[in-house]
Amino acid sequence: MNGETVKLLGAKDDADKVVAACLFTLQPTVMGKYFYYSNRGPVLDYHNLELVRFYFEGLTEYLKK
Repeated sequence: MNGETVKLLGAKDDADKVVAACLFTLQPTVMGKYFYYSNRGPVLDYHNLELVRFYFEGLTEYLKK
């Protein structure tokens, strides 16, 4: 509503069920670049270490682009 760019980045399992998700806002910096900001961090089962690793590795690759 206020013109900010937002992205919902998540992961689904084989049954197409969302198992991890996080809302990110694209924030400009004073140097003309941007960074993604998440107020609360991703929602996922942090006891599932395979999922945690998969989500954060995928998130890292996405944010590098």
